[in-house]
Amino acid sequence: MNHKHTVPLMPALIVLLSALACTVGPQGVVDNQATIDAAVALTVGASAGDAAVSPTTTSAPPTAQSSTTSASTTAPTSAPPTITNTSAPTNTPPPTAVPRTLFTPQNALKLQPIMLSGLSANVQGMGWSPDSRLLAVGVQSGIEVINPVTNARPYNLIATGPSYAVRFSPDGAVLGIELPGSSVRLWDLTRNIALSTWDERFSSAAEIAFSPDKLIVAVSDEAGMVDLWNSNTAEIIRSIDVTDSFTDFTTVNGLEFSPDGSRFVVFGQSEGIPHVYIFDTATGDAIDDYNPQGLLAGPVAYPVLPPNWRYIAWVSRGTVLLIDPTTHNEVARFNHEDFVTGVSFTPNADLMVTSSLKTLNNIPSNVVSFWNTQTGALIGDQPGFTSPPVLAFSPDGTLLATGSENYVETWIIGQ
Repeated sequence: MNHKHTVPLMPALIVLLSALACTVGPQGVVDNQATIDAAVALTVGASAGDAAVSPTTTSAPPTAQSSTTSASTTAPTSAPPTITNTSAPTNTPPPTAVPRTLFTPQNALKLQPIMLSGLSANVQGMGWSPDSRLLAVGVQSGIEVINPVTNARPYNLIATGPSYAVRFSPDGAVLGIELPGSSVRLWDLTRNIALSTWDERFSSAAEIAFSPDKLIVAVSDEAGMVDLWNSNTAEIIRSIDVTDSFTDFTTVNGLEFSPDGSRFVVFGQSEGIPHVYIFDTATGDAIDDYNPQGLLAGPVAYPVLPPNWRYIAWVSRGTVLLIDPTTHNEVARFNHEDFVTGVSFTPNADLMVTSSLKTLNNIPSNVVSFWNTQTGALIGDQPGFTSPPVLAFSPDGTLLATGSENYVETWIIGQ
């Protein structure tokens, strides 16, 4: 999700996703070249991470040592044309046979680095492909796409300018890139070009999200107007004004669909206080509103949702507070010595990692801390970062990406 701080496709579905989606690497063939600027037909299953182009990278500093410290409704003016997909799907094996194990509270301290990559500028945001084979990193000059195991670069730099958030479409064919100035850019990875066909349709969009079934794409402006697009017809299903349901709403900071796609969340604010607004995808009706008032004493920076929506996490200075979305009650509270700058969860949300500054051996150190969400216990800390890193677990839960200054590093659980 974006807190600016913070979906085989059917032929017609591909049309929209090639202009709106955000995932990596399958290749496709377009029958009609006249339609090439409107959309691209893409197949499912081919891995872009296997076709690598050697990049020019800066020299990397020594890898952080794996020495953890344990703790005790209006249609568009014209619809994209239908495209026939003539490329057969393939089943490509993972790019490298590296044994990978799910991160858990029990094995978290066995983590070890497997890849360190130098970037052209400091990390501003990261996004994983759904198959966990590629990592897209937003930097000052655009997007760098990296194989998280081999450090291969299957694409040249995607020169969009600064990117604060990067999303893959559920089929991995297109990147959705959120840029400064309340704009969204869609990028076709197969041709390494912007999908400008959709620029007019999303001229005011600041946030973007994709339903898990690939059939709906949601975009919103900062004022709270959310449009749900039908990927088959390229028409708006409905427009939802958040202020109709929540009159105190002021601005949108992000969008996200629930794991089953039946609901979507609008991350917003009201009088400077962050809120999590839940809506029904099928009806557009408001379902619930979560806010941290009465739960935390200090100002709250932003909320975070685990992949399974098991909790709502509120980040407030050095505290991360987990809330049960069913009861609105506190589940656990995780206190840090200094400000928390990053949070990520494993797919089942049993394990949480945070980044912050912490004193180790009387020296202030940038650390990644591992927490057991079931017990609330600190498992341990991983030091050795030049700045508090951006954090992102892979969708399969077997890789952890950390981005610190102009380097990104991936970690696995050692055998």
